[in-house]
Amino acid sequence: MKNITFCLIGITMLLASCKKENNVIIPELQISGTEVTEGNSATTLATITVTLSEPTSGEISFTVSTEDGTAKDGLEYEAISSMEIKIAAGETSKKIEIQIMADEFLEFNKYFKVKVDNVVGATVLNNSAFVNILDNDTYTPVSDAEGVITPDTYPGMSLVWSDEFTDAQLNTAYWKYEKGAGGWGNNELQNYSDSQNNVFLQDGKLNIKPIKEGSGYTSGRIITSGKKEFKYGRIDIRAKLPYGKRNLASFVDAW
Repeated sequence: MKNITFCLIGITMLLASCKKENNVIIPELQISGTEVTEGNSATTLATITVTLSEPTSGEISFTVSTEDGTAKDGLEYEAISSMEIKIAAGETSKKIEIQIMADEFLEFNKYFKVKVDNVVGATVLNNSAFVNILDNDTYTPVSDAEGVITPDTYPGMSLVWSDEFTDAQLNTAYWKYEKGAGGWGNNELQNYSDSQNNVFLQDGKLNIKPIKEGSGYTSGRIITSGKKEFKYGRIDIRAKLPYGKRNLASFVDAW
């Protein structure tokens, strides 16, 4: 009777040992967010880390994509879409780099989302995280309705001329009209005039207005050539244009 008992115990221990050796390890996968200082260089990178809870003998694969938040693709960062990533057997993490686009304007901090999908070989603990872009710029543009106003000076440069269009009429000491039709080398359909219906000042702004007249259009074209000329430097022009294709409102030429 004792021999039989020992035999049964031995078989039970053997089965338990085999069962333990055949267990397959399935790790948990998670993605961690990060924050990065925007800087003034086009080479700033945000590094996202995807980690496993433990190493495994098999390969883990997944895809990574970004999603706009307050940070927008093409403005604050370069998006990625369904980028295939693999974590080799024995490894426990993988880093993904995302390009951050810098500028010199002081803004609010912004963020975008990074997502993990199509995971093979692991269970997902969390599949998304955020990248926070911390703005470290000092230049503050002054808001005027929509758009910004540039500063009067830049490092190493000084203001030599400006026209804020605060007079009742266009200052012809600075500007002159170019009139006529003929396409102007750009196949332009409008006829340029010096009429105040087409070119006028209002609320400290220069307005150039296209008008449909009969089968054609009139508009305004003004230049500084011969009145204000500069050998080199920087010219800042703030303008608001109508949205759409082939609009006839002309952007101010400063020559």
